[in-house]
Amino acid sequence: MTSLSSKHTRPLKRKDWHHSKS
Repeated sequence: MTSLSSKHTRPLKRKDWHHSKS
């Protein structure tokens, strides 16, 4: 799951972050 890792490391939006964390 490199995509997830990259997204997590990237400063994405708060909404996106929440979605990813969920």
